[in-house]
Amino acid sequence: MEKLLQHAIDFSQNTGRKLYCGEFGVIAHASASVAKTWVSDLIKIFMQNLIGYALWNYKYLDFRLLDLDGNPCSNLLK
Repeated sequence: MEKLLQHAIDFSQNTGRKLYCGEFGVIAHASASVAKTWVSDLIKIFMQNLIGYALWNYKYLDFRLLDLDGNPCSNLLK
């Protein structure tokens, strides 16, 4: 994944501009363990390269972490 982001990382390092990934998430059919690993790996890359990010949970679809009341509804948080 880092190789796919390398062009943006290089741009940030060469220009001093900050990067922000405004939306990312995991496809609905991914198993919980695969989704957790993918998100964890991507966040590590973001953190190592000082990339800001926001996890996408659009209208409680697909990659649900919390229910509409803010309670954990995924075994990713347990």
